[in-house]
Amino acid sequence: MTSEQFIYRLSTVVVAAIAAAIILHSALGPSWFRFYGWAVVAVATLPYVTWLLWKRLPPAGWNRWWSLLYALPLGLVAVTHTAFWMLFFAQGATNPIFGVMREMVRPAIAAVEPYAVLGFIAVCAALLNICARGKHRAA
Repeated sequence: MTSEQFIYRLSTVVVAAIAAAIILHSALGPSWFRFYGWAVVAVATLPYVTWLLWKRLPPAGWNRWWSLLYALPLGLVAVTHTAFWMLFFAQGATNPIFGVMREMVRPAIAAVEPYAVLGFIAVCAALLNICARGKHRAA
């Protein structure tokens, strides 16, 4: 896959993700979208973006397994987020265990969260740069 093909296909995925987000927000409402929206869009686009990275990294001179640095953290966070809120609302007021768990875990990860997000953004930016520039890495 050439860099031009990669950029075209990635832009198609981005446009489709934005369209899906708008449709989900309109169809299911802002309250639903606030809890589930972006995580559902991320899970829906994750396989295709991972496939694009998987196909583009070897011609760029990189091992295709680097695409997992994008797929695994995003997939784990998006699925966990969606599953948590589904279970939280399914339990209702009779079982507050998920609310209590959230209040216990949230302060513990609050200090690390910004750095984890910045690290993930840096990895994504590096992968996109590698795939989009079209140059081969020197051996």
